[in-house]
Amino acid sequence: MKFDFLIPYIQYIVYVLIGLILLYLRTLVKERAKIRVLRKKNKLLTEETEEIKSKYNKEIEIIKNEKVNAEWALKKVVSEVKSMFKNMSDSIR
Repeated sequence: MKFDFLIPYIQYIVYVLIGLILLYLRTLVKERAKIRVLRKKNKLLTEETEEIKSKYNKEIEIIKNEKVNAEWALKKVVSEVKSMFKNMSDSIR
C-alpha cells in the first residue's frame, strides 16, 4: 500500500496521546486531592474563627449586661484567645 510508511508515525502519535492523557489524569487527581484538603482546612479555620468571634461577643455582652470593668473583660478575652491559639495546630505551611 501507499500509506504503509505512515504506520510507525501513527503509532508514535497514539503513544504520545496516551502519555499525555495519563499525565493529565494524574495531575487532575492530585489537584482534586489538594482542593479537598484545602476545603477541609478552610472549614476548620472558619469554625475556629467563628468560635473566637462568639467568645469575643460573649465578653462584650458581659461588659454591657454586668457593667464590669472593661480591663478585666479584656484580660479574660485575651487569655482565652491566647489559649485557643496555643491549642491550634500549625498545619498551614
